Order: sequence, then C-alpha cells, then structure tokens
Amino acid sequence: MAPKMTEEHAQARRRQILEAACEVLVNKGWRNTTMRDICREAGLSAGAVYNYFPSKEDIIVALGEQSEERNRSMLGPAQGEEASWLGAVEGLLQAARWAAQMVGQNQSTSFNLDLEIWVEGLTNDRINKGVRDAGYSIVSPIVEAVKADQERGVIRADLDAEYVGHVVLSLVIGLEVQKALQPEFDIERYVEVIGPLLKQAEWLTGDTPQGRSATQDEERSGDDD
Repeated sequence: MAPKMTEEHAQARRRQILEAACEVLVNKGWRNTTMRDICREAGLSAGAVYNYFPSKEDIIVALGEQSEERNRSMLGPAQGEEASWLGAVEGLLQAARWAAQMVGQNQSTSFNLDLEIWVEGLTNDRINKGVRDAGYSIVSPIVEAVKADQERGVIRADLDAEYVGHVVLSLVIGLEVQKALQPEFDIERYVEVIGPLLKQAEWLTGDTPQGRSATQDEERSGDDD
C-alpha cells in the first residue's frame, strides 16, 4: 500500500505543476500549450498532473487565484485599521517593482499570457470570473483605503471610492499591455513617474479648482455673500 501523501507534499506538488504550467504557457501561449507540454515540463506523469488539474482551464483558474493572493499581500498597507491611500500607492509601487525584478532576472513573466487569458475570458465564463476576481483583488483594497481616508477627511467625501479603485486597476492593466506589446518598456521609469503622480493627486483632496467638490464651491460662495 502506497504511503499517504501529506498536505505539505501535496501543496509542493501543486506548486511544481503550476510553475511548470506558467513556464510553458508564457513561452508557447494559451492556445498552443497542451496538457502533455505541462506534464513534460513538470517532469510528471499525466496521471499525477490530472490528479490535481483535470484541464488546462483548471490550471488557469489556479494561476488566477495565485495572482489574487499576491495582490492582497502586496496591497496589505491598503487594508485594515491603518488603511490609507498612501499605503495603497506604496503597495502598488511595490508590486510594479516586483514585476520589474522578475523581468530583470529573466524569469517568466505573465504579461503576454495575461493578455491571452483576458481574450479567452470574453467567451469562457469560468475564466472571465477568474479575471474579474483577480482584478477585484486590486480594486477592493483601494476602495477600502479611499473610504478610510474619506472618513478622516483626507480625501474628498464626494469622490466615488469604487471608481477610484477601477481607475487604479486601469493603470495596472495599461502597464501590463504596454510591457506585453513593447518589451523594451521600462517599468522602473514607469514607477518613478506614476509614484509622485498618485501620491500628490490634488484631484483627491480638492485643493485645485478642478478638484473642488460642489459642496466646497457652495461654501466658498456663501462666504463671499
């Protein structure tokens, strides 16, 4: 009788398969990758791989879950009692620096793969849900941070926190698209520019005529009377 596999060993085997899958998917693309390719890269039998992931779709969903966990970890400063906009921005910059480091070390990056998965999500409901969940793992901490600062009076109360989160997600997606289409795109320089722009965003505080809320304008008008 074969010895029972421990949970630790099972998790290690699962990571082994996902790392192999990511390597193959990045190099060959979603449509050109087969489960046989993944088995070969992992150095495992088909039975061993299928025991964890019955299909390529299951692997993509699992990779999406890994992405969610990484996003939540890096955006930790945006959550909890100490949640703040500046903490959220630092988390985003940390994530961008991590991506730059992976590129610098010539490790597999998921920029091209992400684009393929997003396209696949247009016609595959399960993958679509995974893509949306991964995106919301960025949006949700940002929303929490903005609302916390709104309660402190740091950020305009009339600003839609949910859509601030979606604006930030758009920046993340834009970075991935540019890097996928332009390999020479410099993420470090992107971080140098976007950091100050986000940290000193006057549109958040209403310190400029364009950023003032209607309520603030009314108060100023009343003072003039």
